[in-house]
Amino acid sequence: MRNRILAGILAAVMVLGLTACGNSDSDTDSTEDAETTENESGAARTASPEVASMEMDIDASELVELCDYTGIELTITGTYEMTDEEMDEQILYDLQTYLGLGYTEVTDRDTIEEGDIVNADYTGYLDGEAFDGGSATDQMIEISDDSGYIDGFVDGLVGVTVGDTVSYEVTFPDSYSNEDLAGQTTTFEFTVYGIYRAATMDELADVVSDDEINELLGDYGITTLQEFIDWETEGYTDDLEDSKESAIQEAAEEYLLENCTVEIPEDYLNVRLTEYLIMFENTYLDDDEDLETYLSDNYSTTLEDAKATWEESLKEQISYELIYTKIAIEEGLELDEDGYATFIDNLVSYYSYEDESELYENMGAGDVDNGEAYLRMYYRMNLGQDYVVDNASVTIVAEDEDTTE
Repeated sequence: MRNRILAGILAAVMVLGLTACGNSDSDTDSTEDAETTENESGAARTASPEVASMEMDIDASELVELCDYTGIELTITGTYEMTDEEMDEQILYDLQTYLGLGYTEVTDRDTIEEGDIVNADYTGYLDGEAFDGGSATDQMIEISDDSGYIDGFVDGLVGVTVGDTVSYEVTFPDSYSNEDLAGQTTTFEFTVYGIYRAATMDELADVVSDDEINELLGDYGITTLQEFIDWETEGYTDDLEDSKESAIQEAAEEYLLENCTVEIPEDYLNVRLTEYLIMFENTYLDDDEDLETYLSDNYSTTLEDAKATWEESLKEQISYELIYTKIAIEEGLELDEDGYATFIDNLVSYYSYEDESELYENMGAGDVDNGEAYLRMYYRMNLGQDYVVDNASVTIVAEDEDTTE
């Protein structure tokens, strides 16, 4: 079982999300209003349903009419591999951007030109006084429009000689995040210590030492330059593979939802929505907040519109839960306890729960048994999902090409 299960549970349970909330034009049947109660602080809270969803008699075999799910043809769009050159570029970028390493000093001239990278200290002054956050030392600054600094910050360094100190005015944009600096004209003083360029992979061993890597990343088990390169290569390769698997998984879900027939009992949908409301409240709300006020203050939406959005997401979620569960039944795919235990350990670690009981309690809207039953169902559902994805015929279309590979 690959990382697909963990990715699936993140998407399905925790990210039914508020990003789509707004005025709902849905013509679907609304769920019944969940009952509310008050907590110790007097804030309204969604009351637990009389019967938990996992205690309801929901039989995927009776509720789903499957399409032909073996060997389905799927097409995904994207780039899921890196050439050696692209990987080298990414490694160099990360080394330079995040660690400040990987530069070669320019020694055949001492005057700064457009496109150079300079090592400098700088201090910003507003009305003659140094301001907070405006000073830094030993910075590698690219002299270009893509420097990452505000417009005009690096312009005055062109033509400056190494060893010199120079001052000039820089005006912050009106939209700058710090209101005290927004629109203000300030003075920055720079002292330049050297001119550099980005090193190539062939030059890295000459300009980056193992001691520097160990000092910065030793606490994470990366102690040499080669270990850093290997770690980066493995990480990006795994990320691309995970992205490809996610794209295939999404394409399979879209195909199955379009071609299978699913009947979702309304009372089951109502209970699932109620349980989601409880889980959302437990995760995001303070003790003295109620859900309606929280949604209005943080997302400018009403509870009614949020429920409509969550209901639509749950319908899709429940549909492919039932589809994949029936596929697991059809194929005789049974839950294996060792794999399930690893799955739970991953979830506990990812969400920083104290133990599996806390995970189950949250996933079960306060009911430990309900949470465990749901996650066991979800794990078996993913066995069906893996079966479909692993047996699919997948065509990958490059984002910038019309041909397939």
